[in-house]
Amino acid sequence: MNNRHEFKTQKQKTLIIKTQCILGKEKYDIVEWEYPDKKILTIQRKKYINNDGAFNIDEWLNTIKAKRIELLKESDMMMLSDRVMFMTDDKVTEWVDYRQALRDLPDTIRALKPTGIIDINWPVKPE
Repeated sequence: MNNRHEFKTQKQKTLIIKTQCILGKEKYDIVEWEYPDKKILTIQRKKYINNDGAFNIDEWLNTIKAKRIELLKESDMMMLSDRVMFMTDDKVTEWVDYRQALRDLPDTIRALKPTGIIDINWPVKPE
């Protein structure tokens, strides 16, 4: 499964692509980061398969929650009172709905009762 995500961090690195693969019982995330002057490929080992061969949804959701927290932190400043007072009511509602959808994502995924990794429909950040 290939997911293309692009977002900036404080160090101005951009996550270009994240490819997930399972080798045996081990889960690996292959992540390409782009910095202003170079690209770096990292391989991160994740265990999403239990010893009995069953899919470990809790471990996988922890990875989803980590990204969700990062996206919530990135949008925190949009909810500050000095920002909100200059937004239209519709724009405030967009940001509130976006942040709530991020908070609800793990429960939404759990309700699907996946037996393996599924594509995530991440909420779209308002402009």
